[in-house]
Amino acid sequence: MAPLIWLAVAAVLFLVEVTVPDFGGFLVAATAALVVSALTALLGLALPAQLVLFALLSVAGGAAIWVWSKRQRPGRDRIEASDRAVVIAGFDAQGRGRVRWQGQSWAAESLEGERLLPGAAVVVMRRVGTKLEVLADGR
Repeated sequence: MAPLIWLAVAAVLFLVEVTVPDFGGFLVAATAALVVSALTALLGLALPAQLVLFALLSVAGGAAIWVWSKRQRPGRDRIEASDRAVVIAGFDAQGRGRVRWQGQSWAAESLEGERLLPGAAVVVMRRVGTKLEVLADGR
């Protein structure tokens, strides 16, 4: 019966991870619950051992992901003050448009809210997810 309970716990944690993206972190716990379920079915672990194993796997998995994420290309989102882009789709009245930056098309927002025409040069000030914040290049 215990393996089925752990399987249900894993299913609930996976469901929470998928449906509530702002929560985060449940994927590791769900995987730990799956491992505990399998080991309990195979080895017949006692409840205290199951709980300790679940806690250890959850903490170790979370720590491993944290270490891995810190080793991923540090500074890849860093933007140099001299980074420039070119407007490829004119900016609307709300200051939103598209620019070509580092060879790719990006959604962009003008920090001054101005209209910018295609071909205009802009300075990339910051990257927020998949959107760039830009200023008109005053050169």
